[in-house]
This record gives sequence, C-alpha cells and structure tokens, in this order.
Amino acid sequence: MVLGDFNNVFASENKANGVLVTDYELKDQLECRRIIGLSDLNYTRCHFTWSNNRTWYKLDSLSGKLKALKGPLKQLNVLHFSHISARADQAKKDLHLVHQQLHDGPWDM
Repeated sequence: MVLGDFNNVFASENKANGVLVTDYELKDQLECRRIIGLSDLNYTRCHFTWSNNRTWYKLDSLSGKLKALKGPLKQLNVLHFSHISARADQAKKDLHLVHQQLHDGPWDM
C-alpha cells in the first residue's frame, strides 16, 4: 500500500481550473504504477486536497494491490481488534490496580 502527497495528479480529472494536464506529465507516474501493479483505492473524502487559490488538485493518493492487502488487513484486524470488549474490560481492571498500588505505596513504584 502506498499513501501520500505525490505533488502531481494521476489523471486529468484530478485538477480543476488552470492549464490542462498533458499525457506527457502523466506518462512516467502511470507507467510506474502499472509496472508495480498499483491502482487507486476508493475512499470517501474531499476529492480535491490542495489549492493555490486558483486551481484545485487531488494530490493525495491511496494506492494498493487489492488482493495483496486482503490477508494482511484481516490479520491486523484479528491482532488488534478481536475480543475488543474483553480487552477493554481488562485494561480498566489493570488501570484500577495500578491506581490502587500508587495510592497504597507511592514510593514503591
């Protein structure tokens, strides 16, 4: 997955107003993305992310190999978000225990 502000647009529809984007400007970036198999991932937020007060641009991009992301995202979800209620309850108990230990013996910590 690649996320960032690339200081250039990847398509002519990612620019409003100003001088039109040429195929020459897009060629190298698009070829690189094609070779490594990246495609834009859909996201819901403002389409245009930067302006110079005359022209609006979409410079931020989130790209990835969708099939390659599926497994790692599932693992991330299981690792960090499985049994979230039980983990939150345990964290509250741990916090209470530390507070009690600090109260009972502040110099022992």
